[in-house]
This record gives sequence, C-alpha cells and structure tokens, in this order.
Amino acid sequence: MKLTHLLFEKYKAFEAEYHLDIKPLTILIGPNSSGKSVIARLPLLLERGFSGKSVAPLDLEFDGLDFGAVFKELVYNQSPRSNLRIGFSFEDEDGQQWSVAVRIQGYEEYQILIVQHFELLKNGSSVFTAQWTGDDPNTEPDRYFVESLDREMRIEFVGLLPNILLDEIDIQNLLRQRLRVNYLGPFREKPQRTYRYSGGRHTDVGPGGSQAPQILASEASRKERKILEDLGQWFHEHLGGWKIDVAKEGVGFSLVLYNPKNPMLKVNLRDVGTGIAQVLLMVVQRMFDEVHGATGGLEVVEQPELHLHPQAHGDLADLYVAACHKVNTRFLIETHSELFLLRLRRRIAEGKLNPENVVFYWVKGTDEKEKIIPINIDESGETDTWPTDVFSDAYKEITAIRRAQKNRKKQEEPDAG
Repeated sequence: MKLTHLLFEKYKAFEAEYHLDIKPLTILIGPNSSGKSVIARLPLLLERGFSGKSVAPLDLEFDGLDFGAVFKELVYNQSPRSNLRIGFSFEDEDGQQWSVAVRIQGYEEYQILIVQHFELLKNGSSVFTAQWTGDDPNTEPDRYFVESLDREMRIEFVGLLPNILLDEIDIQNLLRQRLRVNYLGPFREKPQRTYRYSGGRHTDVGPGGSQAPQILASEASRKERKILEDLGQWFHEHLGGWKIDVAKEGVGFSLVLYNPKNPMLKVNLRDVGTGIAQVLLMVVQRMFDEVHGATGGLEVVEQPELHLHPQAHGDLADLYVAACHKVNTRFLIETHSELFLLRLRRRIAEGKLNPENVVFYWVKGTDEKEKIIPINIDESGETDTWPTDVFSDAYKEITAIRRAQKNRKKQEEPDAG
C-alpha cells in the first residue's frame, strides 16, 4: 500500500478543500500557528478512524495525543452544528488507485457524531456512496441511502468503517488498517539514567520516542547488534565521533556513549547534550526499518531538528534521503530548518535525489486566503515558486545591521563646515 494523497475540508484553520500530494518526502514549512502541525497529525486521526478500534467516528484522544476537548474544535469556525470532510488516497499492491472521503457531522447538543457522507472510489469511479438520511441522530443514526443499490438501508459505522459487505468488495477489510502511521512529535522523552526491560519487541519508537531504548535493549539482548552498529556509525560520522551502546545496570540497563579511541570511558546518555538524545530517536527508527526490512506506511516527524546545532540539520536531511532509497516508507516532515531544505535541494542538484520524490508545502498564516502553496523542485534544485517571506529573517537582520552601521558612521563623521 502506498499513500498518495490527503484530503481535508473545513478542518481546523482550513475552510477550502485541499488535496495534498504525499510523496516519499513531503515537507511542511511556514510560520508558527499557521497549521503545519494540524496537517501533520491528520494521518493519525485517519488511521485511528479506519483501524476498527474507534467507537465514535473520530476519537479525539488516544495514544497520549489530544486533538481537542470537543469535536467542534476540529472544525473551521467551530460551529455547534459543525462538519468536516477528511480522507486519503492510496495505491494498492496491484497498482489500483483508491480514494475514500468521509464527511462527519457533529451535534453538540447531543454529544453525537454522525458519518453524514461516505464515498469510496476506485480508479476515479464510484464503488460505494452512502448518504445519511435520518432526521434525528438519537433515533436514526444508521439510516443511509446507498447510491449503488439505489435504496435506503441500515449501516452501522465502526469508527469511519461502514459495516457492509457488497457483492464485489468487503469495504471494512479493504480499508481497515490501510494507513500505518508512525509518529514522532515535538515533545520527546528525556533520557533516563536507567531503564527496565519491557520484555516486548517494539517496532516503532512511539509518539514521544519512549520505546527507542527498548528497541536497542531488545536488539542487544538477542545479540543482534546490527542496529547498534549502524546507529553508532551514524553518530560517529555526524555527531562528534561518539558511538552508543547498551550497558547492563542490575536488572535493568542504561544507554551510554563512548569514543572508540577510549572505549573504557563511557558517558550516560542522560549526561550529554539534549540534541544528541533527541536525534537518537529518529536515527533508531530509521536503522530499525532498514535492518528489519520494514516497508510501507507513513512516518510523521515534527521538527526533527529540535535542539540540534544547525551544522547537523543537513546530516539529518540526508538520513531521510537515504531512507527514500532503502525503504518504501513515506515521510511527512514539519520543519523550521532552512538548512534541512537546502540539503534536500542540494542532493537533487547532485542527482542523488529524484525531484519527483519531493514536495515542499508552504503553509501560510491563518488570515491568508490561499493557505497552502505547493513548492516543486526541478532537477537543478531550483524551486518553481518561493514566497518572499520564507526564511528571509537572516537577510533582514543583516540588512538592518548594515543600515545601522551606515547611520552610526554618518553621525560620527566630523562636520564638513
């Protein structure tokens, strides 16, 4: 399965309907409070709704994530009788193109959500469309008109999944867990001095990165040290020559850094800079996927450059460039780093990254009419458009410095008379 598009309408700050291409590297940029994180977290809402785990059409709190106190906080202008439309498109294993879109209606007075409209397309043609025809969400929550059958019928939704079996397709089985999303948010776990073994075998680091140490401990305990070796090599090349290891601590373990030139000197991860501990989480996920052949799905990362010196931002971009060539995972990354973007453009210009695999989205301020602008990149690394305010602050500051210097010089010059 390959995710190809995200759809949203009347979602948070975005009133209009948007179809975002999801490429192997999809990058969100823009000012604070413009809506980047809202877009980045949409796949999580969709994954939950189509997982079969959700009772309501949309769960607003799960896995430590909070999307709002009430449904209307997800909707543009927060009307009490609010509705929004969300969906996604994907390519299946046979190359068939599927799209699903769901409109969800909220009834605040009843604290009820109704799937108002559901549409499934295959290669652009309708497969199944259902429109809610009930008058009262309390008494008729499951009355729908099904277009392909040309009749009304009862349909129970499990989350966003219609519980219906057509002659030609089992919609629940088709859509359930189609979206596989790993998410690493901006609020990440601080390293602990020691950890207890969980006993499980984790496949992702988790929303806050808390499972990264367990992944490393699991690998070390099974004497499968490939991830530790690859992780240590990446740290050695990009972060000051350090390598990383798992050290036994009584019944638990700790993560330690050491320099290969003096391996007896080991430093607990908790005692090193915050940036190293933060980037560890991303590198562990990448190494795990490569070693274990994990493929498919979507990895969402918010602000990967957090706490890192700018010199390392480009190296972090290269981590994802390499992943594009090794795994079939797609990446949706929200960043404030100009150097991260420049490294991607440089790799395209060098012929090391296919420009067809990258798109930047400039997410503008909430007062703007056109709020999301795609920025495509050609083979030379040049962009087809670049808004004037994107990463212009450094230039403005330098210009202001030069202006101040000229003004001071004039003031200090002796009077010509």
